Amino acid sequence: MFTRGGALWQVPASGGAPLQLTNLDASRQEVLHASPLALADGRVVVFGSAGFGNTSRIEALLSSDAGRRVLIEARGFPIAAANGQLIFFRDGALFAVPLDAERLEVTGAPTRVLENVAVDGTGMALATVSASGTLVYQSSDSAGAQLVWVSRDGSVQPISDQQRPYGHPRVSPDGRRLLVDASGDLWMLDTTRSTFTRLISDQTAANTFPVWTPDGTRVVFKTRTNLRGVNADGSGRPQDIPGTLASDFPGSVSPDGKLLTFARLSPGTSLDVYVVPLGGDADPRPVVDTPATEGGGQFSPDGTWLAYVSNDTGPLQVYLRSLVGPERRWQVSTDGGTSPLWSRDGRELFYRNGDRMMVVDVAAGAEPGLSRPRMLFEQRYAYGTTITTPNYDVRPDAQGFVMVREPAQTARLNVVMNWFTELARLAPAGNR
Repeated sequence: MFTRGGALWQVPASGGAPLQLTNLDASRQEVLHASPLALADGRVVVFGSAGFGNTSRIEALLSSDAGRRVLIEARGFPIAAANGQLIFFRDGALFAVPLDAERLEVTGAPTRVLENVAVDGTGMALATVSASGTLVYQSSDSAGAQLVWVSRDGSVQPISDQQRPYGHPRVSPDGRRLLVDASGDLWMLDTTRSTFTRLISDQTAANTFPVWTPDGTRVVFKTRTNLRGVNADGSGRPQDIPGTLASDFPGSVSPDGKLLTFARLSPGTSLDVYVVPLGGDADPRPVVDTPATEGGGQFSPDGTWLAYVSNDTGPLQVYLRSLVGPERRWQVSTDGGTSPLWSRDGRELFYRNGDRMMVVDVAAGAEPGLSRPRMLFEQRYAYGTTITTPNYDVRPDAQGFVMVREPAQTARLNVVMNWFTELARLAPAGNR
């Protein structure tokens, strides 16, 4: 069982045609069904449904979408079922609640059984339990990261003392705000006061990969189902970008605010670069779609060039592609590169090569005048969940960068053998 387009699907283990199990309920403003868990020899599926506001819940599916039954009226996603207990994740912890699997109803109150569970970039718990009772999880104490300013010479200055699993920071056009995703939410940081505010207060599905519009009034971002846009001041409801899918990753908005570049995962051509009009109904169209991996599309500030990443010649390299006149491309990096970003004046193009931050001067003309790449600094910073999408940003004055610095122990996993014994002590199945 798996999630596609926000709904649950299943496919035989030996392969075959997928079968859709659930449909999103528009009347309940559902946006996601996830974390399917089979019970009663596969005759029942328990899953988490997420929507706007407080509509999230844990439900059971008997045989079809018409057979859904609410088990827990609270935000959460199931992890496992054992010893008469349903184990689920909510608010950074694992809970256990007595479950009558025959009558499909909970028979007691939830009990916290494990604190400080980390989440991934989409807000899902980094925890799993095997059928034999082995628990594997990552602690939130070791999953935090720090946002830092890094100057062109590599000097580091912390932006905030708060540590979270940050990803894809984006500086506002005026430089006063910093947008970042963490644990499936979008957060706005006031850089002068170092205060965080959640951008979207009523959305429970994963919100990641934020992108500013050039005028700083709107934000485009990724959800588990598609791409959406929202006002940067948090007012109004997020709006779907027509034609986008769960497999799309936003890249940049054109200088006139009319087009969005994004990377799309496709079965036949791996990762490709697309564009889609903002504020219209036109379908997305591919800009670079070959059997190679392409992504990280970034409009130049004057709208003349598209910087992107491709591995069609072997290692990942950064390229420029003309958006006006004949369709041509120029290679920017020389010995590998990814995650390109422009300076605000368009005179420099930055990219990463391993732990090295690189820069190339770009002179305007019918053909781009490219200097030899030169290294600004070499330090270890997080790359995030995709190799082509920048997990950093350039300050408006191009004199520094916002980077994500992870602690040395960020990848540590905890393994607890015979956890069901501990579960029985913490939350006896007989508790009512």
